[in-house]
Amino acid sequence: MAKQITRVEALLLDLCTKYGFCLSPDDRAALVAAPPGDVDSFVDAVLVAEGLDAMLCDNHTRGYLGEKVRG
Repeated sequence: MAKQITRVEALLLDLCTKYGFCLSPDDRAALVAAPPGDVDSFVDAVLVAEGLDAMLCDNHTRGYLGEKVRG
């Protein structure tokens, strides 16, 4: 039987394959184990894991990442 993936795992896979936000295995595992509790914090965590400054990220990028996180 195949392992079922969590919503966070599915979201991170989608962010990687469709949007190019491919986190390292360690960063992915950390987000899956303890995902931030709100959308903005989750988006910030993804951006930081990608090596970006979450405070300098443009509104368009934050917006579509936030939409994906909200699901």
